[in-house]
Amino acid sequence: MASEIILKKVDEVFMQVQCDKGLARDLYDFFSYTVPNAKFMPSVKNRYWDGKVRLFSIKTNKIYIGLLPYVDEFCRERGYDIVGINDIIGEKHREKCSQSWLADLNLPFEPREYQIDAFNTATQYGRQLLLSPTASGKSLIIYLLARYYNKKTIIIVPTTSLVEQMAKDFKDYGYDKEICKIYGGQPVFDSDITISTWQSFSKAPKDVMESFEVVVGDEAHLFK
Repeated sequence: MASEIILKKVDEVFMQVQCDKGLARDLYDFFSYTVPNAKFMPSVKNRYWDGKVRLFSIKTNKIYIGLLPYVDEFCRERGYDIVGINDIIGEKHREKCSQSWLADLNLPFEPREYQIDAFNTATQYGRQLLLSPTASGKSLIIYLLARYYNKKTIIIVPTTSLVEQMAKDFKDYGYDKEICKIYGGQPVFDSDITISTWQSFSKAPKDVMESFEVVVGDEAHLFK
């Protein structure tokens, strides 16, 4: 019989993995990476830091909820049963992206298979971290998610040029409603889809921040 792992939601960002010390050490090692060019950083040269970022805490057993699919896969491959996924993400829709729904969107071209896979994975887990290379059509994946959830959505990007680019892409995909763009003194108005830089959004009133039901972060590797 497989050992059992219990997942507990800590808050909207973190979950806790209740497991034995051996598995905790494996998770600690697996969910870590060396920062590019870390060897040139003063903190590494002076041996204050080894240049690695560790996403799993060996002290608290906490890890980002967005990494749940990878924790799930990691543990199941090693013969563990996981309990508590639905307590963290709630009951999610399990249906796949249908051709009839895609047809209703009237996209100017057909999404690629990996874009559909990314969409299906995101809707399965709700909170998800997706890795997709440059020029792979991330804006289309984001667009599909925004249209699928059909709720008030904020998309956070790192630069003002990406705000404009994302809005243009959505229009090219056939979106015919007004998109609110928050940056550099642009007027803020009620809209189903809002695109903003994180710098501008951090200055938004609290009631504006709390009005969104879906949050998408683009270029997550630049997030702090």
